[in-house]
Amino acid sequence: MPDSVQVFAPGFRITDTNGDPVSGAKLNFYDAGTTDAQNIYSDSGLATALPNPVVCDSAGAPTSDGNAVTQIYVGTAAYKVVITDSSDVTLFTFDNIKGAIDTSSFAGGGSSTWSTTVGSETADFTVDSNDYGELIQCDPTGATFTATLPSAVTAGDGTRLGFRHNGTVNQVQIATVSGQSIKLPGGSTTSGFVLTGLGHTAWLVSDGSGWILDLEIKPLGDNGRILIADFLTSPPTSPTPGARYIITGTPAGDWASYSEHDIVEADGQGSWTQYTPPTDCGWIAYDQDSNVTYQFQASAWVAWSNITAPVASNLKSFVANYQVTDGSGGGALTEDAWTLYPLSDVIENSITGANLASSVITLDTGNYIINATAYFNKSDETQLRLIRTDDSGTTIYGPVVNVSNTGGLRGAVPLSGAFEVTTDDQTFELQYYAQNNSGSTALGDPIAATGVEEVFGQVHIIKVDIEQGPQGPQGAQGNAGAAGADAGFSYTWNADTTSSDPGSGQVKGNNATLASITEIYVSETDGDSTDLASEIATWDDSSSSTRAKVKVEGSAGMFLFEVTGANTDNGSWVTLTGSVVASRGSLSGTVSVLPVLTGDQGTTGATGATGATGATGATGATGPNTGLDYAWSTSTSGDPGSGNVLANNATLASATAIHISKTGRNSESLGAVIATWDDSTNTAHYGHLRIFTVADRTEYIEAEIDGTLTDNTTYWTVPVTVTAANGSPSASDVMAVMFERTGNQGADGAGTGDVSSSANIADNAIVRGDGGAKGVQQSGVSIDDSGNISGVGNISLTGTVDGRDVAGDGSKLDGIESSADVTDAANVAAAGAIMNGDFSTNGLMKRTGAGTYATAAAGTDYISPTAGTAVQKADGSGELEAAVATDLGAGIHTIFVPAGAMVPRTTNGAAEGDAELATNDIMLRTLDFDTTTEEGCGFFIALPKSWNESTVTFIPYWTAGSGSGGVVWGLAAYAFSDNDALDTAVSGQQTSTDTFITANDCHVGPESSAITIGGSPAEGDIVYFEVTREVGNGSDTLGVDAQLIGMKILFTTDALTDA
Repeated sequence: MPDSVQVFAPGFRITDTNGDPVSGAKLNFYDAGTTDAQNIYSDSGLATALPNPVVCDSAGAPTSDGNAVTQIYVGTAAYKVVITDSSDVTLFTFDNIKGAIDTSSFAGGGSSTWSTTVGSETADFTVDSNDYGELIQCDPTGATFTATLPSAVTAGDGTRLGFRHNGTVNQVQIATVSGQSIKLPGGSTTSGFVLTGLGHTAWLVSDGSGWILDLEIKPLGDNGRILIADFLTSPPTSPTPGARYIITGTPAGDWASYSEHDIVEADGQGSWTQYTPPTDCGWIAYDQDSNVTYQFQASAWVAWSNITAPVASNLKSFVANYQVTDGSGGGALTEDAWTLYPLSDVIENSITGANLASSVITLDTGNYIINATAYFNKSDETQLRLIRTDDSGTTIYGPVVNVSNTGGLRGAVPLSGAFEVTTDDQTFELQYYAQNNSGSTALGDPIAATGVEEVFGQVHIIKVDIEQGPQGPQGAQGNAGAAGADAGFSYTWNADTTSSDPGSGQVKGNNATLASITEIYVSETDGDSTDLASEIATWDDSSSSTRAKVKVEGSAGMFLFEVTGANTDNGSWVTLTGSVVASRGSLSGTVSVLPVLTGDQGTTGATGATGATGATGATGATGPNTGLDYAWSTSTSGDPGSGNVLANNATLASATAIHISKTGRNSESLGAVIATWDDSTNTAHYGHLRIFTVADRTEYIEAEIDGTLTDNTTYWTVPVTVTAANGSPSASDVMAVMFERTGNQGADGAGTGDVSSSANIADNAIVRGDGGAKGVQQSGVSIDDSGNISGVGNISLTGTVDGRDVAGDGSKLDGIESSADVTDAANVAAAGAIMNGDFSTNGLMKRTGAGTYATAAAGTDYISPTAGTAVQKADGSGELEAAVATDLGAGIHTIFVPAGAMVPRTTNGAAEGDAELATNDIMLRTLDFDTTTEEGCGFFIALPKSWNESTVTFIPYWTAGSGSGGVVWGLAAYAFSDNDALDTAVSGQQTSTDTFITANDCHVGPESSAITIGGSPAEGDIVYFEVTREVGNGSDTLGVDAQLIGMKILFTTDALTDA
């Protein structure tokens, strides 16, 4: 079988700095020190290759295909692991990790002898690469000294170091560098570790970023009582290997070279191991021969004969076994998955609330210690864990044990730890993870002892907050730990404030007052002569506004500096730009420079394949009702009911009245509000009413209120003329009722007196004043609809008509002789009459310029001869010609479209906004356009038939809540005829650039250039207009949302009506 090693323990997953899984993380394996991919496998036999990189699932666990969790094995070659997120951003890099041990050179026969090099030290020293894998005998008898570990990053993942106390007094201090820590059992960490006495041994393993205490052997006596077989003067004849004795009296025989009070241990090879207790060491020994406990006090063993026997313990415990009948195996196991361990029997239970059901343990609130052991058979890499069943909170992992699947080996897999339960009836499972199922005995190989239960596993839980005995005296204070390593880079503070080289190993600021520093000048070489150029170059790499924070701290002060600008590399020193956010005291001498870098936003991952269409989501919450809040009644007459509104016809377009309750849907009193709907003095058109379904605005009715309201006590009847309607709301649909009041009729012209009319004035009658009644009365004269006057009697004039003296001219006509020649122009003129020639060929009177008639200017005088004929105008030569539409009022007209009538785009649409101005309660309904993203909205207009189908212009009306600068509004359009595709791009965009004046003021932009409307505009077309804010235009500099109130569209007509 090839030599292999498992890279990660079962249950391993990639997590971020918050401990959360990194979904989709990638594990890239390379040959050590290179970027050459290394082969990796899912089995210890190196038979099944894995893809490289290995992609993790959503829980951060390595998988073989993105889904199935896998283990990872490598061969004997050293390797490098680069861990990235799903977007290939590097999270961690570990290099020079040792591979599997190469057994090819081991002795034949399939066996080998493990070899560990042993070194020795007696004074301060730093571990180097030559010491890797070595057990270092440390003798501090001369004085306490420090063993300094190498950087775990430099040593690489898997590097192993051993340290053993080999002196009679003093301590050995093990210290880390660069702020790295040593992880201790139970989850705590330390920056230093102390060997306290002879034999105290520690094996440390690097994980690539720090150190782990893998194995600790306490000094003799530190682990509790030392079991002693007897007190003897000379060795027994056939001692049991491992048996220990205390020498009493003068040593003899093989012990002659030892001293009284020494402890000696039979090594099973005919020799003895000597342990000499230091003075006042406090070692405790239990003599199994006399059943007496001894303690080494001063320089002798003292019997504890005066100790009173303890009272019965109040300690509560729970013990559960996995046991089967004699000769039965433990059963098969589940490979490569965390699986419930089959606890079967409760052996002891004195903990209230504790129980076992279906292998699940239940515990009440309290603090607990667990010790568990389970026996496995040929299961390869195996591990236990205790986990809460709700998968939150407590999880305790035991060590990974390799229970070999060859040679018939079985092994015990342990678990121990402490935990707290914060709620009663919390449930836990003991679970196992194993790689190989050896069959029916995988969970335990029976010993087949007659009449004995086969026990393959046991859990022992102790509740530690149960009442214990009295507290013992406080022990002596331990030795001070080694000084922690400085987490930052060591520099010397330079008090100079000029922008210049601070000097090698030095740092300074541009102001003597720490709080006022805006530039830091730092050498690329620190006080330990380490080249930090590449490190410092990364301090401005972040794309965040705060690129890094740098803490500079000395013994008397510190400051925290935010790097906000790019570094300036000045060769051997670098300028950092930013500002101080916190400071105290002053700096001098040695300081620590600690950078904390700000990370970039991760890049967007590649778009995945389109997934299957999901189930239809739940209907979203109904939006706010922007009108009066009512419910629809499907009745068509009478009281609609409280909170309801109805139309008097089921076909909304045919309705002539709306019945609306005086109480809103939410019981609010609205009768007085509705009563104002006919208050306008414009009685032909009191206002506009719109009612629509809130959940579906395509169901609506729009109408003009054309009469006064009728008060029916609990509801109002509103007479209407429907202008538009669609759909049929259902009973109880939530409705929005919106009313727009028509302005009052303008004031009458100047005049005095009271006017009233007779109730029986005839049609077409001309009324005359009635001075007595201060009113009017019917006359005998009438004017019909064609303008004909009848019933006129004598007309008396005291003035002229068109400047002519009718009475005088009439006298002249009376004097014309009956036989006078009326073809004589002079005679006719003398009579004040006109000739036939004074009429145009169109039958209209003309001005010839002769006689008393002056020639009219062209286009200024108009006259229509009879109904149905064209309007005429003077042509300037005394004749008349047909007037055109522009002569009679055709030309430029406008339509104002409010923002509330526009529809924001779904993609990058402007935001709808309603606001009430604070002082006078002016209501604004706007569309708010972003300052950085081009947003838009649109609206349709069916321009009148009289439109000339040519270009249009626009004028924007807008406001803003703050800011300064300009806004560039854009408008483009497209005309759609019948059967045209609506999904067509607009064109012809023109802009209007306006400048912000004052917050919440009305801003009227300049008229734009002519917009050529896309498509082929034709009579009857509907035109779609698209409004945008052109944020990419250099003139658009307003730094806040521009709020559009509406657009005025200017277009040209070439006809007087749409007939």
